[in-house]
Amino acid sequence: MALYTNHSRLCAIVTVNLQSTENPGKALQKGLNSVFEDLNLEVGYHDIIVEPAHSLVLGPNTVATIVGVRG
Repeated sequence: MALYTNHSRLCAIVTVNLQSTENPGKALQKGLNSVFEDLNLEVGYHDIIVEPAHSLVLGPNTVATIVGVRG
């Protein structure tokens, strides 16, 4: 299930608070449809650029919160 999906025609900057993760190498994934790339993130706050129609998906045993979205 997607944490965030960019439904606009412009890139979005998503601020995420990564609270805990079992595997930092696969904490979040970013991609389109079924093609996703792993984002290597440690616990803390991160700004992630999400292209139009792309999604952010939580990795296994990861807890994260969206703090804000801006374009």
